[in-house]
This record gives sequence, structure tokens and C-alpha cells, in this order.
Amino acid sequence: MDIGFTNHGQQRQQQRAIPGLVVSLIHSEGSASHSHDGSEIRFIDKAARKRIRRAIGGDRAYAMLERWFDKTYLVVAADGSVITTGHRTCRIHRR
Repeated sequence: MDIGFTNHGQQRQQQRAIPGLVVSLIHSEGSASHSHDGSEIRFIDKAARKRIRRAIGGDRAYAMLERWFDKTYLVVAADGSVITTGHRTCRIHRR
């Protein structure tokens, strides 16, 4: 899956050392919470963990990437491009 990035999004991914595979999996399989400005926050919750396990082929592959899934999130624009990536420090509130 080819994901578009803004310049800011690309820089943040590199600065925060988040692997491209993790970004791709969160973008495609992660849960979403809509933001007030039309973008959405994509993150990993319990349901997304199950989808990712299925997508990458089981527990062994998941275990290798698991440390990235706990707190990593993406902010995705309405056109599907990644605006920024980061590591959560607080809870994402759903509406």
C-alpha cells in the first residue's frame, strides 16, 4: 500500500524512528477517531490488534512489532495523506 505523506509527516516519522511497516499497518488496519478539522487520528486498540495479527500472519510476526503499536498514532488528512506521526502520552478521546 502506497501512503502519501506531507513533508511534515515524513519528517516526523523519521525523527521519531517509527518504521514504515508500522505506519502502513496503522494506516490500513488501525481504528480511527475523527478530529474536529476533518482529519482523523488512527491508532491501535484491541480490535485493531486482532486485524493486524490476521494481516501479518499471526502472533510471532506481531510480537516483533508489538512495542510500536502500544502508543504510536497517525493523523491522516481527508485525502488519505499522513499529516504527522507520534507516540501518545495521554488517552485518545472518542466521540
